[in-house]
Amino acid sequence: MQFTCDRCGKVIKGQRYIVKIHIFADFDGTIDVDENIDIDEIIRKTDGIPSSILEEEIHKEFTFSLCQRCKEIFSANPLNKILENMDVPDKIPPTE
Repeated sequence: MQFTCDRCGKVIKGQRYIVKIHIFADFDGTIDVDENIDIDEIIRKTDGIPSSILEEEIHKEFTFSLCQRCKEIFSANPLNKILENMDVPDKIPPTE
């Protein structure tokens, strides 16, 4: 079976790396009850919205296949944050 890197698009030769991302709402085990909540209004606002979209507010998963180089890049900066005081090249040469 042949795999393609989901980041760079190249055919993966050699080791393949799997990245699984789970995004979920934090729940501390308690529910604050707001007596001003109008359940009927919430139902009207969400009527017609597919359940899959509503569920994404609570939980979403992603799975990606990465080549070795893209795994290294992802691992170094998984949130793709701007790295201050660093000159990051536009292209990173492949490992040998």
